[in-house]
Amino acid sequence: MTMAAQTQPPTTPMSPSAANGFEEPAPETGPERRCLASGESGPKELMIRFVVSPAGEVVPDVAGRLPGRGFWLRPEPAMMKDVSALARLFGRAARRPVQVPDDLARRVDGLLAARCLERIGLARRAGRALAGADKVAEALARGQGRGGVVLEAADAGADGKNKMASDADDVRVIRAFTADELGLVFGRARTVHALVVAGGHADALLSDAARLEGLRGGAEAAQGLDGMKRTD
Repeated sequence: MTMAAQTQPPTTPMSPSAANGFEEPAPETGPERRCLASGESGPKELMIRFVVSPAGEVVPDVAGRLPGRGFWLRPEPAMMKDVSALARLFGRAARRPVQVPDDLARRVDGLLAARCLERIGLARRAGRALAGADKVAEALARGQGRGGVVLEAADAGADGKNKMASDADDVRVIRAFTADELGLVFGRARTVHALVVAGGHADALLSDAARLEGLRGGAEAAQGLDGMKRTD
């Protein structure tokens, strides 16, 4: 089962209290953060951090490393839809006028996609990823994919998807990238199937991919790592 197929509570739009009032953001401590738009809390690994630049622009910090006070949003389309409302919320939280880019959601999407593909590339260079339908199917049949991540191109044929999913025991599946995008990572024209074996690379990839699929899929995407069911 893909992360995008997980069940999640309905997307929560900006609440009236958030739009008209203001609640002080929680300090950046502990395992959870509160979404500035919805007021709901969630694991920080599955939320998007933002900071306000010296020039007053809201900047996405998908790696969570930029200096300054962080403000958080759930990775859902509804959380970044109303730019004017976000500007008011960020401004009140930062206690200064801010500018929110009109294409904020697109910027976050691009950063997360690049981060995922970079992680796949790191796994490949470390010998922790392989590509090709035959190689992936063989690895899955031997149980070598257990706890890892199967990558299936978003534009793969239905037959290939169904076959690989049926062979994937205790493996999570990501279908966020095209065959051309995966091909660039593996030095090929196209890559339809790949596997990142269990370990740190796979775990980090899952966190980033969950946020990316949440931003793209809204209510259909996985809400958290604990909610990501393994394929069975």
